[in-house]
Amino acid sequence: MTEKEIIRNIMKENRWSLNTLAKETGYKSGNNVSGFLNRGNASIRTDLFVKLVKAMGYEVVVRPKYDNSKSSFTLDFEGWSKEDNPKAYKKAKVEE
Repeated sequence: MTEKEIIRNIMKENRWSLNTLAKETGYKSGNNVSGFLNRGNASIRTDLFVKLVKAMGYEVVVRPKYDNSKSSFTLDFEGWSKEDNPKAYKKAKVEE
């Protein structure tokens, strides 16, 4: 499943409209969100993906595929600043 399919499925399951998601994430209209979801084969940036799913009450977790005894990690771009990690901040283009 792609990141776009995940967002669409979450929206459908929770009856979120494009306009609702746009409002909750600080965009002017649902057309902005629609643009992210309909860019053909272009992927959504990780920070934007996290922002969209987080707005709908979900989180992105990285965990081992086969070994559940190892640690898992939750992606969260809050709290990042240029001072903490300038290269990662620039690369991720974190939206404030």
